[in-house]
Amino acid sequence: EKDKVLFVGYGAIAKKVLTPNAFIVNTRTTKEHLYHFVEQVNCMVVSITPENNKHFLNNEFLKNFKGKLISVSRSDVIDNKALLDNIDNISHAYIDTLGDECRKELLDTGKVTYTKHIAWEHSFSYENNTTYFKNLEEQIEDCLDGLVIRPVLRRSERVMF
Repeated sequence: EKDKVLFVGYGAIAKKVLTPNAFIVNTRTTKEHLYHFVEQVNCMVVSITPENNKHFLNNEFLKNFKGKLISVSRSDVIDNKALLDNIDNISHAYIDTLGDECRKELLDTGKVTYTKHIAWEHSFSYENNTTYFKNLEEQIEDCLDGLVIRPVLRRSERVMF
């Protein structure tokens, strides 16, 4: 309630959070409009698909953001070099997929928690993963409240041979 949160992507997570302090945008939002939102929030949750969104969070975008970053998107959505260049603006970044470029440098800052994205055991729908999404929602709320420094969700690892 005290945070102003920008949801970049309008998926299952954003649809659950409809409060006056939540701003929801998608990739059809103009950059000017998006930059306007970025300057008004202190937390950003990124959940857009990687298709046509390579480095969507780039230097131009991140230089105007100050606050917590939570990303459940694929690694290509964030330009790691831009994140590193703007890490002083970030109070903490919680990222479940992190590309190889600048990964070590980002982790060495102590301001990035990398939880290594692991596919869900069941299908990708909310209805089939209510426990997972309930835990995810609790973790996001705890991160926003500053109660969790390094969140780790319980999940099943899918191994391919």
